[in-house]
Amino acid sequence: MTSSLTLSRRIEGRRISNMECVNEILDRQQRLAAMASDTDSMYSIVDLQMLVEHCRDSAKTKILAYYAETYLVVAPAPEELVLHGAAELKLSPSNTAQLVQDYSHLIRHKNYGMLPLHVVVAATGADHVGRVNAFLIAFPEAAKVLDAQGLLPVQIALLHGAEWEVVKLLIDVFPSALQYPFLPCAPVPGQLRMLIGLRPFHMACSLKYGLSFLFQLLAESQDSIAAAPSHLIHNRAHFL
Repeated sequence: MTSSLTLSRRIEGRRISNMECVNEILDRQQRLAAMASDTDSMYSIVDLQMLVEHCRDSAKTKILAYYAETYLVVAPAPEELVLHGAAELKLSPSNTAQLVQDYSHLIRHKNYGMLPLHVVVAATGADHVGRVNAFLIAFPEAAKVLDAQGLLPVQIALLHGAEWEVVKLLIDVFPSALQYPFLPCAPVPGQLRMLIGLRPFHMACSLKYGLSFLFQLLAESQDSIAAAPSHLIHNRAHFL
C-alpha cells in the first residue's frame, strides 16, 4: 500500500520533471522569438515564427497534461486552465511572464472560484516573488478577489509560508487587505480554526513567522488603518 508520504514525493517528482521540461521549451521559445525580431537574422522570419508557435503549443500541452494528471481530470485539461497549471508548476519568472503574456485573456479566468493568482501565491519556493509579480502586473485587481473559500491572496500566501517580499507585493496593491479578518467558508479544517477572525498580522503571529517579518508586517498594518474601509475600522475591535 502506497503511503501518503511516498505519494507526495511522487507528485513532487512529477512536478519538478514537468517544470524542467516546460522551462526548457519556453526558454527555447524566447530565444527563437528574439531571433525572429532581429532584422539582421540569417534565418527566415516565417520559419522562426512557426518554431515559436510550435514551442508555445508544446508548452501548453505539457502544462495541461500535468494539470490533468495531478488533479485526475479528463485529459487534456481545457486550455482555460493553462495559467492555473503554470502557476502551480513554479516555472521561472521570465517563463511565467511569457505565459501570462501569451494567455493574457485567461488571467481573469476562475477555476472552482480560484484565479491564477490564488494558485501562484500558494506555490511557495524558488523565485516566488518573481512568479507572483508576473501575475500581479497583468491583473492587479486580483489581489482584492476572494477565492471559493472566502480568502484573499495575502491570506493564502500567509497560510503557505510565503516570504515577506511576496506579502509586501500583495499589500502594496491592496493595503486594505491588512484589515480583513480570516473568515473562511465552512467547513474549516481543525488546524485553521484558531485563525478565524484574525487579521493578517495576528495570523502571522499564530503561524510563527519570524520577528523581522512580523515587525515589517506590523508597520504596514498600522499604515493601512487610515486607508481601510470605514466599516472595517468600525468593526476592528471584534478581531483584535
